[in-house]
Amino acid sequence: MNTNKIFFLILLIINGGSMAFAGSVVQFEPDGTVSVNGERKFIYGTFRDPSDDWTVFTGIQEAGFNLTHDYYFETKLNAGYTSTNVSNLIAEAGTYLDLAANNNVGVFLGIPREIVFSTDTTALGQFVNALKNKPALWFWYLMENPGNYVNISSKLQTCYTYIKSIDTNHPIVIAEKGKTLIGASTLGQYCDMIWVNDNCIPYGYLSKLAEIDSVESLYPPHPKLVMSVIHATDSLANENRQGMHPAKIKLNDNSTNIDRNAIHGQAQASIAAGAKGILCYYNSEKHNIKNDTPAVWQAIVELGQEMSNLEPVLLSNETVPNFSLYEQVWGRTLRMRDLYGDDEVTPAPGYPTKYLKWWTKKYNNELYVGFIADFMPLNRMHMTTPYQFSSVVQYPGGNTVIKANGSSNPTIYYNLCEPAIWDVKNNSYIQFVINEKDSFVWKFAIEGISGDLVYSDDFTGTDGTSLNIYNQYWTIAGGIAQLRNNKLYLGTLQSGNDSDNNVLYYGTGSNTWEDYTVSVDMLSTRNFATTGSSTLYAGLILYGARESVNTDRLWGYQVRLRDLDTSPNCRLYISKRLDGTGSYDLNYIDMPDWVVNGWFNITAAIVKNNGNVSINVVMKNVSDGTVIGTVSALDDGSVGGAVFNHKTFGFNSAMSYSASDYHTEWDNLKVYNAD
Repeated sequence: MNTNKIFFLILLIINGGSMAFAGSVVQFEPDGTVSVNGERKFIYGTFRDPSDDWTVFTGIQEAGFNLTHDYYFETKLNAGYTSTNVSNLIAEAGTYLDLAANNNVGVFLGIPREIVFSTDTTALGQFVNALKNKPALWFWYLMENPGNYVNISSKLQTCYTYIKSIDTNHPIVIAEKGKTLIGASTLGQYCDMIWVNDNCIPYGYLSKLAEIDSVESLYPPHPKLVMSVIHATDSLANENRQGMHPAKIKLNDNSTNIDRNAIHGQAQASIAAGAKGILCYYNSEKHNIKNDTPAVWQAIVELGQEMSNLEPVLLSNETVPNFSLYEQVWGRTLRMRDLYGDDEVTPAPGYPTKYLKWWTKKYNNELYVGFIADFMPLNRMHMTTPYQFSSVVQYPGGNTVIKANGSSNPTIYYNLCEPAIWDVKNNSYIQFVINEKDSFVWKFAIEGISGDLVYSDDFTGTDGTSLNIYNQYWTIAGGIAQLRNNKLYLGTLQSGNDSDNNVLYYGTGSNTWEDYTVSVDMLSTRNFATTGSSTLYAGLILYGARESVNTDRLWGYQVRLRDLDTSPNCRLYISKRLDGTGSYDLNYIDMPDWVVNGWFNITAAIVKNNGNVSINVVMKNVSDGTVIGTVSALDDGSVGGAVFNHKTFGFNSAMSYSASDYHTEWDNLKVYNAD
């Protein structure tokens, strides 16, 4: 483990996830992600099962936590404990860790506090050595809120140093409030990770961002890794009732400050702050979360499902593309007008300035954005996505809330949308309004096909049959196109011929298509993943027509694989080819996962949009469905008049005559028309 790195994690006071154990080596990867036995994990944890019984894991399983804990083991020993007391506690802790392993959950195990207070390294060594090889052990929990105790820093140093000398496989953590650490930073010096434990309810979710930023800045030059604790127990649970019936205040779903929005808002704010995990805290002694506030518990369970769905997204290191997202200052202006009588945007002294935040991730080439609003209504947002989306999927729930409809207006499922939808002009621009305490995640899906299936072909036929004989609606513009092994085969070499093979489909009605999608499987024996540049390519033609000058070629919009001397990767290009005047590239993407002689599905959608033409392309590995590249382009449609009279499609495969086996194969063709 690199002890120079400090990790930030966010504790939710809840729990979730699932895992398989194959040992017990926990490390931090360079991006701060927790790695358990080499497997990257997004932590969704809790401080106890809601039963408050360390032998019970039913609540942990229900909520989907992947990390848990129980206070029993750090509070069991009293001052004046004996070696027998230590041995008995070790036996119970061993049983607890075994139960956790059987329930497929990790543990952050508390060091007995009396051992820390007395700096009894003999008992500490006995405890750590006896338990360090248990598979369920992930972290040593050195101390919770050490700022509550006097003269504690030197004791933390002694225990931290000793544990690290006998166990380097498990990070050592403490939990403490950010404000406390600001005033006494040495409390956080002797640990591998700090769990920032500020209860921001009911004061505002986004205060977690400031707390985490403050803690990070305390330990230069290597910021501490941080988790954030989110709270599910109302602070009122700590208060005594007054008068004739003294007792703790009794809370229910109506009277508590904690609700579904508070649970999800804290979690999303933690992710926005860069947390690599979330831990949820509830105090069962003061507040029975399942019985007293069942709606709060269901929010925790729902969050666990959401974290499970989003785990690969949150662990992704794909580069997020540039896109436009901004807030139109509206809600704050209205509030300032109502509070202070004018439209002054600058808040008055003490007025909250952080009231809206979002985070972004890219996974499997699709954009995810998580939104969190604090106690501020009417946050009007404008968003232009980096590509034409086929749908918008919302979490929690995984429901489609917006669906593209080709050239028609997108369908909006208003009853499922968390924000209020203001306007969706097309499948790349949305206006919406986020109200106070809203939090949600949107996935901008690029997969999926709109429209009706109008043509399909698996190219099953006699080997060697010419394509235009096989199907009269295909014409061969150049080269040879044959059916071989139940595939369309383009690129058969003729001696001395450049073998520029082009075929065009002109079935009934195809020349009237305006918004359509072509999906086809494709294999090329030409290696486009080279550093050498060539004029060779293979791909689709959209809005295609035969050239009037070079009649063996097609013109229109090209979606094709090429190589270029500036990149060692295969590139997926969107270009346009004018009649007899050559090609002009509109956009491209490198595809390092493309391989020669591999089957890939290419799905290309073309839409006429307010006089312009938009093209969205997705390429996937056929064997496992993994997206290896996406690229979009918007053009003014100036390819020429004829192209809009011949809105059909075709294939091309320009292969060098220097190798007789260069060719491209096509299979499983489907065409969808959304007009």
